[in-house]
Amino acid sequence: MCALTTPTRKDVGTQRLLRESGAEERNMATSNNPRKFSEKIALHNQKQAEETAAFEEVMKDLSITRAARVSVSVFSYLL
Repeated sequence: MCALTTPTRKDVGTQRLLRESGAEERNMATSNNPRKFSEKIALHNQKQAEETAAFEEVMKDLSITRAARVSVSVFSYLL
């Protein structure tokens, strides 16, 4: 069985320092995350806008091609 020992003054001080440094790290991480998160959102929005523009360009080309094909079909049907 393990004997229970009381922590020494050094152990208590070390534990307190670890808790404080952990709290500081969490505070720093929390303060940095909103900036990083907003940058990620901005990059995501930019990528989505680029993909939407590319999609709309393809759809525009497709509609032009369909319109040309329909007009050729109608024209040849009338002849």
